[in-house]
Amino acid sequence: MAQALVLSLFVSACDSDSGEGTAGFSEISVEDAAQLITDTPGLVIIDVSPLYDAGHIPGAVNYPVGDGSLDAAIPMLDSNATYLVYCHGDAPAIEGAQKLVDAGFENVYRLLGNYGAWVDAGYDVEVTTTPSYMDISVEDAAQLIADTPGLVIIDVSPVFDD
Repeated sequence: MAQALVLSLFVSACDSDSGEGTAGFSEISVEDAAQLITDTPGLVIIDVSPLYDAGHIPGAVNYPVGDGSLDAAIPMLDSNATYLVYCHGDAPAIEGAQKLVDAGFENVYRLLGNYGAWVDAGYDVEVTTTPSYMDISVEDAAQLIADTPGLVIIDVSPVFDD
């Protein structure tokens, strides 16, 4: 009887149907994540992937877990907010969600299937495009300088000796 009780408790503890991750965060489906985004004002969506620029969930911020960005950001984040964490793979997403939980965050969700599941379900994505450059006239440059406080100008022209 005691062995049956221990086995029953072990099986119950390993049951993942509740959606609660064993590490203190909840794992949610793409559909539930979309609903969370719609229903949760102030939700912070964190993409812990280095592939953020190639595509991400609209409104997501990028704190890659592998380069220390997430660790650096955690002290500045509101531990009372609700967070949705995802990546392009399970291990970094789980690690990112766990880091938030370990730092005392209580409302942490991890997107099951990650970015690929989001795309496969047909939800919107954003792609960061970095504009290359554009030629502007001297007049336009002068106006840009006048209109943009804190503008940084970098001269990349070669040095000519006359």
